[in-house]
Amino acid sequence: MPAMSHDTEADAVEAAFGQRVQVLYQTLGTNLVVSPNAERTAIEAFRKGLEIARRTRELALRAIEETPAASAATARMAARNAVPPRKAARARKSRA
Repeated sequence: MPAMSHDTEADAVEAAFGQRVQVLYQTLGTNLVVSPNAERTAIEAFRKGLEIARRTRELALRAIEETPAASAATARMAARNAVPPRKAARARKSRA
């Protein structure tokens, strides 16, 4: 799997944010239909969800900016090529 660039990662975060806003919108609409007398509660839940989604997006984008792309790619490659501890122990036993 090729390493993602910062731009690609940021695009993925923005897409996830957009999906979350869609879910919040749909939930608001459903809540207004199901409980029309609870409009204030439905709007408060929407606003709180939107605040959390915005903060999550902000933190994720900041983390992407602060993470060197090369080290993330290197970590993925190392994890992919790492020998699980059990296999390493078996390999040592078979060599002995």
